[in-house]
Amino acid sequence: MTTTLTSTVQAPSELILQAVLGAISTAAQGQIDVERIYGGSGPTSLFLCVIAESGERKTGVATKVFKPIIDFERQEAKKYAEKQEVYELELEIFNDKKKLIKKKLSQAMKTGKKEAIGSAEAELLALQRKKPKEPIKSQFIFEDGTPESVQSDMSKGNGNAAMVSNEGGTVFGGPIARDLAFLNSQWSGESFTVNRKTSESFILDNTRLTLSILIQPSAIETFLHKKGVEAVGIGFLGRFLFCNPLTTQGTRFLDQSRFESKEGYERYVERMEKILAENVTTNQTRHVIEFSDEAKAYAHDLYNEIELGLQVNGRFQYAKDHGNKLFENIGRIAALLSYFEHGKDEKISLGILQDAERIAFHFSDTYLRCFQTYPNYLKDAFALQEYCQTKRENGERYIAKSLVRRSGPSRLRNQSALSQALDILQSWNEVMVYKFPTTGLVYIDLYPAMAHQPHMWELFCHNFKRSK
Repeated sequence: MTTTLTSTVQAPSELILQAVLGAISTAAQGQIDVERIYGGSGPTSLFLCVIAESGERKTGVATKVFKPIIDFERQEAKKYAEKQEVYELELEIFNDKKKLIKKKLSQAMKTGKKEAIGSAEAELLALQRKKPKEPIKSQFIFEDGTPESVQSDMSKGNGNAAMVSNEGGTVFGGPIARDLAFLNSQWSGESFTVNRKTSESFILDNTRLTLSILIQPSAIETFLHKKGVEAVGIGFLGRFLFCNPLTTQGTRFLDQSRFESKEGYERYVERMEKILAENVTTNQTRHVIEFSDEAKAYAHDLYNEIELGLQVNGRFQYAKDHGNKLFENIGRIAALLSYFEHGKDEKISLGILQDAERIAFHFSDTYLRCFQTYPNYLKDAFALQEYCQTKRENGERYIAKSLVRRSGPSRLRNQSALSQALDILQSWNEVMVYKFPTTGLVYIDLYPAMAHQPHMWELFCHNFKRSK
């Protein structure tokens, strides 16, 4: 299906993949949980975010991918409106009956007749048990809203919601971002208590929330500026699967000879409609998608490999919160793919688990590139590394250490920070630092593996003297 949309919409394939995963998560999260190999089970809900500039056809992709859900919601909204009319009429009749019985009870209490009082009380209790129940609204998608409104709708509805936004600034920059702890709890499948001062408090229990956000780089930068420390600190960003695809703009040419098959998309819509129908016909008890024996053995090794990556010099040394959530996300993707392809009764195969692994690690690369937090001494080393590369590209080989402090990155003006950064680059064999014993001049060789070049040395000495 992603191939079909890549051909027709001509948007980046990973953008389409994330949108599809978001739609499946939205439709399936109320129906299935996934087995945890270390015990128990957990949600299949995903937090997804595509970072892409305007013009990447984010809206076009989302419109097609979420169409089955939107159509389903429209149909259910009509049914809900009809049920609501009946409910309101039944509630009006109920209240009228209740008034009459309460009046009868009041009169009996005035006379003091115990038999009449008991009869009226029994009648009132019997009526109360028949109080009409308000119909549940089958709404999944919320594009914007306050934390309070989303929580209220989840409590009154079926408990399964999705924040879907083609312009993610409405989510990351909107009111919902005020309550990151609430969003975290929903990803984890934890109960969340909503305390209200002016209305009745309630508990969100056994609820599920999907986030599928398409956002421009400027909007995510604004969010990180305002909420970045908190978002990283409480593990909010670590729960996400991010992608930042290469643009397809400038390559989306029309080709009249190309055959555009709709078969894949039609199969996708048909399967989504069946999943959505199950949300109406089944109860709130979710089916747990389990791993096959072969997949479970592989999953154990994969879990240990990811855990090893949290150690010093490991893949996730500077992104531990992301690393801690990665295996969980792999399991969720695997369960969603298995359920979508084979239904509830088939276990996760090794092939599907490996597909989920490849997908999650691809998005993990984006997270590490964009969000991992390095200690300052490494940031200094990277800044120096970039500066040295510009000097190489400028045709230089030898540079004075004093020049780096004077005209290099501002973070390297500090003597100890620069010295530590040079030590790190030397350990990486990227540079070599020398000192003249007579003059005390400290200089850096940008090509330490190459033989000495007299003409480059003479050029350095000439430029150094001129700059003094």
